[in-house]
Amino acid sequence: MKYYLYCFFLLVSSFVFSQSQKTLSENDYQKLHDKARILLNSYKDSAFIYANKIEASNNNLHKSFAFGIKSYIYQLKGNVAKSKEFYKKAFIYLNKTPNSIKKTKHNAYLLAYGGLSEWKRGNLNAALEFYLKGKKLSIQVNDIIQIIKFNINISNIYDAIQNYKLAIKTSRESDKLIDKYENLYTSEQYENNKSNTYLSLGSFYSNYYWNEKSNNTLLDSSRFFFQKAIIYSKKLIENKTNAQIGISSIYQFQKNHAEAEKNYINLLYTTKNNKLDYQHYLACYNLGRFYFQLKKHDKSI
Repeated sequence: MKYYLYCFFLLVSSFVFSQSQKTLSENDYQKLHDKARILLNSYKDSAFIYANKIEASNNNLHKSFAFGIKSYIYQLKGNVAKSKEFYKKAFIYLNKTPNSIKKTKHNAYLLAYGGLSEWKRGNLNAALEFYLKGKKLSIQVNDIIQIIKFNINISNIYDAIQNYKLAIKTSRESDKLIDKYENLYTSEQYENNKSNTYLSLGSFYSNYYWNEKSNNTLLDSSRFFFQKAIIYSKKLIENKTNAQIGISSIYQFQKNHAEAEKNYINLLYTTKNNKLDYQHYLACYNLGRFYFQLKKHDKSI
């Protein structure tokens, strides 16, 4: 009887394990992978659900990715200990897989999440190190889209540490790659990437100017890229508005009062109608400051 129960227990355990571990086709994995990444910043809990589905796969690379994305989600939730724990698990499963192009790509994805987590923790140098290593791996396997993503993150780090020359150089490299490999994107993805890249370049040149005010051409470059961002932001109202705020500030600083006032007033209506509260606050503040500098105190108030 005891022997029978023991055998029955083994059968049940094996059955349960086989149900919890399943074969996930590459097509299904890619769909879940894409959904998890898209939802990552806006709907963390939904991204976590997709990560759970990927983790149930019996493929070690799939598991590795699931633990990697969960690691970053835990960091977004402020749980540093869990984030580090899951990041270690991600590499345990990665190291169980034989060398291949897919493994190298996954390694780069994990380094991207490691960099994002370090960035969230305020460890900019550590984040940059992760990004540079990940970019190197992505170059090895010619993963162009991931190279561009790394460039975006790297340029933001350079901007944060006030190395504006490298921020601009890296962002311009992204712009060239996006144009060269336009066929890898849908038309909407292409326009989104161009919009984001030009918005970043506008900000980098503007920040560079405030750090080195003797070079007035930096402001002209900033306005040029903000204007290009607007062209590619037809469906990205927030990007378009941020670019317009940047241009208005430049007009104000260059004492082009008529253009500055016109732009700020247009922004008041645009931001209010589109319920962009933060941008509306900026437009109000900047316009009030603009009128104050012109000694139009009643309008300023």
